[in-house]
Amino acid sequence: MLRKGGYTRYEHVTTRGLQICMDQLIRGYEGSLWLMFESSLDEDEFSKRLQKLYGVGPKTAEIFMRETEELFARRVE
Repeated sequence: MLRKGGYTRYEHVTTRGLQICMDQLIRGYEGSLWLMFESSLDEDEFSKRLQKLYGVGPKTAEIFMRETEELFARRVE
């Protein structure tokens, strides 16, 4: 997956971190960020859930939230 994404240099630490993160997503949300989004009451809760994933901190969640802002706006309408 990393190679397909254009990453030419990565280490086993990166790979292991992604595996842990994905395992959490699979166990908690059937592997679906969409399910995580849909089951969150609001943006704050979604951000907190994202940050519980391995390797996802406040800045990563903030960047991700910027990309999903429109989705939350549609849910309110």
